[in-house]
Amino acid sequence: MLGELTLYKLAVGPDGRNRTMHSPFSAKTGRNQPSITKFVFGLAKWVCGLIKSSEGMAQAYCDRSSQETAIAAA
Repeated sequence: MLGELTLYKLAVGPDGRNRTMHSPFSAKTGRNQPSITKFVFGLAKWVCGLIKSSEGMAQAYCDRSSQETAIAAA
């Protein structure tokens, strides 16, 4: 449990937003591969519950797990 509480060194700018290089086309499949220790969505799933939007703003997390299937079908 204690090991999961480590938030590593997230790349958070002065505006409080997480920005890191996504390393586009790093994988053989053409997917992005951002650093899992610097990108908030690369950490444990419970960390996503800690993300808070600014007042008047909203957030969305879109998991495109079936993207390749849709491309192949098209």
